[in-house]
Amino acid sequence: MIRLFLNVCKTFQKIKHLNFNDYDIYLSLSADSIADSFLCQSCKAPSEMLVHNGSYKRHLVFLDNSRVEDKFIEIKTFKCTSCSKCHSLLYSLIIPNSPYSIHFVIDLIYKRLTGKFKNIQQLCEFYDITERTFYRIWNRLLMDSKRMNTLLGAFGDLLQTVSTLFHSENLFLHSTLEDFFKSCGYSFLQPRITFRQRILTRGISPGGIR
Repeated sequence: MIRLFLNVCKTFQKIKHLNFNDYDIYLSLSADSIADSFLCQSCKAPSEMLVHNGSYKRHLVFLDNSRVEDKFIEIKTFKCTSCSKCHSLLYSLIIPNSPYSIHFVIDLIYKRLTGKFKNIQQLCEFYDITERTFYRIWNRLLMDSKRMNTLLGAFGDLLQTVSTLFHSENLFLHSTLEDFFKSCGYSFLQPRITFRQRILTRGISPGGIR
């Protein structure tokens, strides 16, 4: 897997001022937006050593004017001519191993923390997810929040951290996501990370927010 962060995408620089949802942004991105720093994640060969060798489809769940939408997107794959390893190219609006866009998840968490819904049931109904899915996302947030707090200078305040991400401009958000990835070796809120530190935010637990 190769992560391409939108703050270094040439195409994104041209459309960042437009009010696009995550799906529209994805459709606007193209292979020529790949930065010079695009590297093979196995042998660190430069981008000119990577050749497009296929694609596959996956879901992208996102918000469009506060409506939950689910679309198929095409994920390009590349083969490194140096080490022969194949990689999927995932833009930073996509959370690896998850159908939900990063803005969808941040919006979900922010609305819960700020009490926009009476309870978890109403929240999950609006976002069309199960309670089990919500608590999985919440647990990942608690485990990732310490490092994100440090990057944002939020000093352990979970609401401040999520609020900063929710209100931030796209360039700042994706730059912060890049910093997190470089610091931790995995993406913010990425599922199936076995080495993620199990650190809970002080005073907040998954069972305490029903």
